[in-house]
Amino acid sequence: MTEWTFKRIVQEIEDIIEDDKKVKHSYIQSKIENGLDNDAVISQFLGKNPGVQTSFLEYPLPIQIQSGNSLAVNKFEVDSSDDKLNSQAVYINVCGKFCEMSAMASRTLLVDPLPEQKAAYMVANDALGTLISQIQIGKPISAAYMAAKNLVMQRNADLNVPANFGFGIGFNYRERQLNVTANNETIVEAGMTFHLRVALSGVSKQPARANIAIGDTIIVQEGGNKVLTSGIQKSYAEISYSLEESEPNADKEEVKDKKNN
Repeated sequence: MTEWTFKRIVQEIEDIIEDDKKVKHSYIQSKIENGLDNDAVISQFLGKNPGVQTSFLEYPLPIQIQSGNSLAVNKFEVDSSDDKLNSQAVYINVCGKFCEMSAMASRTLLVDPLPEQKAAYMVANDALGTLISQIQIGKPISAAYMAAKNLVMQRNADLNVPANFGFGIGFNYRERQLNVTANNETIVEAGMTFHLRVALSGVSKQPARANIAIGDTIIVQEGGNKVLTSGIQKSYAEISYSLEESEPNADKEEVKDKKNN
């Protein structure tokens, strides 16, 4: 459900960017959330997931679409603002729930990114990969945090590293006893689920471009963790867009190509 919702949001944002529309974050949130009550929309999900009862589907948290100077990537329980979409960097967070199990994902879309934004995103993506691999059965949660922190600091010491890189997730969207921090010595066990996220600030001196956040939900397994939100675009090529005025036609084709992939 989280992956399906995410793809709807990205398509909506790509349409807004392509047509240069002025749309409020709150409008996008409302349109996407109301899809659960729209037969035409939900039928698309059910067509790919036969047998699912819609009464078991919900969004336990507001869908987050944020951009502009007031972008904040770690406030999960607030609605998207009434500010209009600023396409320099767009933060998206979706938490979907089915049969008492939650899965959450975060992405940052970058439009005409600055070099420092690209570099920071690559660091964040690699740090997330480190977290996914280092949350290991029999090891303390703190070991994964330190591995990711060390990677970030080695690659770019100017970035601000957060005090946590995620938390446990399941029936509740946030299981605080499984916070991914430097001092959490809880031993990882098979079957634990985590929302792992890397939220970096200090990326750019421009406030609207100063933050990068990326996150996925995993379930801990023997032989390698399973990423429950792996179907959401994540590579730099998939989340970056070029809309420079010098090549408007080519740029629109780039957006269209991503929408069709």
